[in-house]
Amino acid sequence: MLFDEKLAWEKPCGGGLTFKAYNQYPFLIDNATPKRLVTETVLGAPRAGEVTLKLSDPLLIYSRFDLNRMLLERAERAGAQIEKTRVTGCRGSAPDGSSVRVPGRLTPIFALWQRGRAIRSAK
Repeated sequence: MLFDEKLAWEKPCGGGLTFKAYNQYPFLIDNATPKRLVTETVLGAPRAGEVTLKLSDPLLIYSRFDLNRMLLERAERAGAQIEKTRVTGCRGSAPDGSSVRVPGRLTPIFALWQRGRAIRSAK
């Protein structure tokens, strides 16, 4: 189960990804989702002028809506059940005894997640 109160939504800060992120998870760059590749940036300060920096490793910029939608669709294709709801509490610390509270029910947690991957599942 994947619980998310808003699912895919837009927000001003966008979805910027570093080379380290898309190098470790190539699906973040190798996809059909619209994105901008930033290869240079300008730094400036009052009374100091500006300097243009060429980036050896480009940044990826997604609209936050598109990035969230892509990640949710990927999770769904991998078998996640997605529910638009707010998690209002969490109880326990082990996969076999933990649960999250969502409106109207308590839902068991069946896997322990670390850095985006399941490291142990409850039987």
